Amino acid sequence: MNREQLMEEWNKKIGTEDFEKEPEHGNREPLPDGKYVCEVNNIELKATKSNKLMTSIWFKVIEGQYKNKMIFSNQVVEHKWQINIVLEMLRQLSVETDVEFEDYNQFADMLQDVLEEVGGNVACEVEYSTNDKGYSKIEIGDVWDK
Repeated sequence: MNREQLMEEWNKKIGTEDFEKEPEHGNREPLPDGKYVCEVNNIELKATKSNKLMTSIWFKVIEGQYKNKMIFSNQVVEHKWQINIVLEMLRQLSVETDVEFEDYNQFADMLQDVLEEVGGNVACEVEYSTNDKGYSKIEIGDVWDK
């Protein structure tokens, strides 16, 4: 890939058409509770700062007033019930990948397979809300091909 192609790829990622409208240091205000049309940008298994295993799913808002804002679903996955939360969210994406847990190696591979299947290829309705303790809740509604 030459320099021009690389820069064009990065221009698409940052969304240069709305660049002048963004505040100098970015808009870091949290999203209000509501429903958003999103795409999945990333799914990964990683360690938290306290060295706990966690999944991180990134949703990018692709329509409306909050276009280009991100919604993050981070879930520690050290217990079966926590893993089941992630599995249920992935199943809501209506993927063809077998969404299951056998062990952490298989789980990490499955997360990558789901990302390859949905990343940039599908849009979904995400209902985002926060409870009185400040924890976010994310529900995935309709899913469709982009």
